[in-house]
Amino acid sequence: MPEKQNSRSRDIAALAAAGLSVVLAGLSVAIAAPLRAAVADSALSAGPDSPAVEAGAEGAANASSNTVRTIDFASQAGQRVTDLKLPLQRHENGRVKELFLAREASIDEQGRFCADGGMRLLLLDDTGATSGVARAVSGWYDRAENTARCEGPVFLDLLSRGVSLAGTNLDWRSGISLARLERDAVLTLRRGGPGGAPSVLPASLGGGRRGGRPRLMPGAAPGDPTTIASDSLEFDYANMVAVFDGHAVATDPEFILRADRMVAIFEGSNEVRRIDCIGRVTADGADGARIECACASYTRENGRVLLSGSPVVKHQGRTLRGDEITLWLGDERVVARPNARIDLPAGSVRQGRAGGAGGKLRVGGFGGSPIRITAQSMEYFYNLGSAVAEGGVTARDDEFTLESDKALMLLDEARRLKRFDCDGRVRARGRDMDARCGHATYTADNSLLSMTQDPSASQLGRTIRGDVLRVDLAAESAEAVGNALVEARPDSFRTRRPRPPGTPASTLSANRILYFRRQRKAEARGKVVAADPEATLMSDEADAFFTADDELSRIEADGNVDIRVTDPEPEKGAGDILATSAHATYDRVGATATLTGDPLVRRGTQAIRGEPLFIDLEKMSVSAKGFAGRGELPSRSGGSASGAGGGANDGASR
Repeated sequence: MPEKQNSRSRDIAALAAAGLSVVLAGLSVAIAAPLRAAVADSALSAGPDSPAVEAGAEGAANASSNTVRTIDFASQAGQRVTDLKLPLQRHENGRVKELFLAREASIDEQGRFCADGGMRLLLLDDTGATSGVARAVSGWYDRAENTARCEGPVFLDLLSRGVSLAGTNLDWRSGISLARLERDAVLTLRRGGPGGAPSVLPASLGGGRRGGRPRLMPGAAPGDPTTIASDSLEFDYANMVAVFDGHAVATDPEFILRADRMVAIFEGSNEVRRIDCIGRVTADGADGARIECACASYTRENGRVLLSGSPVVKHQGRTLRGDEITLWLGDERVVARPNARIDLPAGSVRQGRAGGAGGKLRVGGFGGSPIRITAQSMEYFYNLGSAVAEGGVTARDDEFTLESDKALMLLDEARRLKRFDCDGRVRARGRDMDARCGHATYTADNSLLSMTQDPSASQLGRTIRGDVLRVDLAAESAEAVGNALVEARPDSFRTRRPRPPGTPASTLSANRILYFRRQRKAEARGKVVAADPEATLMSDEADAFFTADDELSRIEADGNVDIRVTDPEPEKGAGDILATSAHATYDRVGATATLTGDPLVRRGTQAIRGEPLFIDLEKMSVSAKGFAGRGELPSRSGGSASGAGGGANDGASR
């Protein structure tokens, strides 16, 4: 698999799959053919039709000679022969295919064929060259029971295939097609080099398609061996099943695989069909990757590795868990379900920079602490650097939480989180913020949360909405575009006193609203309306400012300003205050509005002009610069105010 070091070539999933596959491929080559050949019934049966026994010191090269001295072992128990050479099978051209050699051989009182002082089995090709050798100290073959045993150290080396097998005490039972190494079983695979196995990996993990097998351990040469050791080894060659039992350990330059038991099933062509690892399964990679589970199973037909029994996959500080974890080799993907969980260390999120002067590192969103992502299922495509989580997805660190029904996670080349796409009942919470929508995208570079499908974000009793809502978690700002609306706590525009429960919220709406929490400011642009049940302000643009307690302080409105103040005592008939101007400043602390730019204020049939005009929203009074004192607009029954100028037709309220 191509990629840079520490990229997907070092991915945990590929590493685990490679480990299991290496074990299987070599195991079949080492055991299947040689054991069957070494203990073949026809090759060792005595009698008139049995193969000839050659005595003397002739070498293996002359073993194919048809001129031999025949000894009938059946004629006399206890008869011994030295330097025995016994052809077991021959090629079609007549050359010996398998040759049994013993320093001393005899028939014991039980009628068993015995060999002492060292015994060997040579495997020869059709040219007479040695392709493999098996050695033991001593052993016997029981013709009646069809069983055989090799005592002491046993060693098998398939030179042409780069495979060797060693152990202590080999038992063979022909009736049930079973061979067993009692102790200290070790299988060794030598990769590369003359006569060695060119590859012990399946095609999905080896060379060709992606330019060669990844190298995970510096200095590991092509000829470095892979070994599989266990307390005992049992091989059912009729059903092609091999069992490594007790402290099974597979060691490779790129991994170490351990289990209490490893069971391998082969097809007739000596290819792996399935392998099962049972009990305290672990796999450790050269790059620090680790797998832990109770059971692991590999199936060659579909390229699946199934981990079960509290499986855990660890790599570079990341930990993946689930009730089951499945590795699909052909698709290069990992699936964890149900109860999937991945823990990411601090620094697993791609670091961006906040905008503005100084370019300070971002402080909002993910990345400040370890992240835990949970879901009912997770599917990770390690060749694409993406993952899909479904069912109650939650991503959480110490300061930020992102929830949804489904999420797509994208990683960069260094396997850091760079983007999070969420769908279905999305909720984002951070510090005192709570945002909801139908779809959201979180990008790590700029720590930006973009929301659509009825988005809203609430903070300290204030809610912002829009067709599109973007929350900058680094700058602690929000932008609402299209039908933008800010809902505030029911603070009166006209008084500083809290309103009674149930009072409708105050709102600020516009085509576009930008809210900056650090500056305590909101910028509204296009068809601005600031409204509550007591007053309404409309303009082309407006900036709203807030106190340190996030309470409204003032509003600066520009362009076609239109203000309406509702009459608190409509029964008296004075009417609402209507005002227009080019600019207006609303001061909540003083409960006043200051109008400039050709201002006009009307109440009922009366109107007043001045530059500037002041409206006291609590007292419902209006004054103009140059007046001797603060005066009120006359009621409907009174006359015009002195010096007010204008009339009922001067200006109009929108």
